[in-house]
Amino acid sequence: MPHRKYLVFRVNGVAHYFSHGSLLVGNTDGSVGPSVNGAIGPLLAQKDLTNSVLRGHGFSVPEGLAFHRDSTDEACGYFAALAATAARGVCVKPANGRKGHKVHVGLRDLPSFRSAFKLVAKHYERVLIEETVEGAVYRFFCLAGRAIAIRYGLPANVEGDGVHSIADLVQLKNRTSADTPSRRRIRVKQPEERMLVEKGMAMSTIPRAGEIVWLGRTSNLHQGADTIDATDTVHPSYIAIVEQAVQRFPGLTLCGADVVIADASVAATASNHHFLELNDDPGFAAHHHPLVGNSRDVAGAIVEYLMLRDPG
Repeated sequence: MPHRKYLVFRVNGVAHYFSHGSLLVGNTDGSVGPSVNGAIGPLLAQKDLTNSVLRGHGFSVPEGLAFHRDSTDEACGYFAALAATAARGVCVKPANGRKGHKVHVGLRDLPSFRSAFKLVAKHYERVLIEETVEGAVYRFFCLAGRAIAIRYGLPANVEGDGVHSIADLVQLKNRTSADTPSRRRIRVKQPEERMLVEKGMAMSTIPRAGEIVWLGRTSNLHQGADTIDATDTVHPSYIAIVEQAVQRFPGLTLCGADVVIADASVAATASNHHFLELNDDPGFAAHHHPLVGNSRDVAGAIVEYLMLRDPG
């Protein structure tokens, strides 16, 4: 039996185990078997390797390179070269990170880069350095090479009312909608406080009514972003490109493709979108329960796919 908690269900007599986006297939002896994605998962866990494959097939990915946590001097040299041409700054993040943890974007000076590199290296062996690209991050939920749902996230934010401070607004928003399928609790730490300082604000500032105060630079659900369904609004050209990309990874059944798009309403070009990563255990809940937009039954689609794949 598995050590972690799984939702167990059977399709035509075959047991399946689901937890936090991971879908495993049961063995005939009753034990938990391999991931439905087979052996491709370990490759996708390494963002730089995934990007290398995508780049080799002609797909757009940010310019970047991964460094060992002990290679600070080499990383600084690479940052200096990359920052000279990266119009929106440089991003530093774990090469195998999850859920937007330890992601630092828009870095432009060496002291900020060193600090970010140190923070990531403290927890991860390999650190990915890449250009920050323009646009919003769209998550394409792909099943057997087809994109069946799309969402994006608005970075953590609060809306001013002319009465409450930013600290109060965060507390109010967390109280009313924290840790739901469509959003997680906003947590204000040093990076968020630095964002406010850059704008001449502090947690005690009282924003004017209707003013949006951004408290994050990433659109990840787990970093307090608001999730919005975009399945019917993204230009079809991006869907076609994403489907072509995921089909380059044999055996990949479930996948969340994260793509930065400058303007999702216009057709894709080589320069207006970039693949960030392919996630082999994409979350379901935010598609079923977006904060804004229609619900997408990705779980039902998976069960239907398994029934057709394993007719019994």
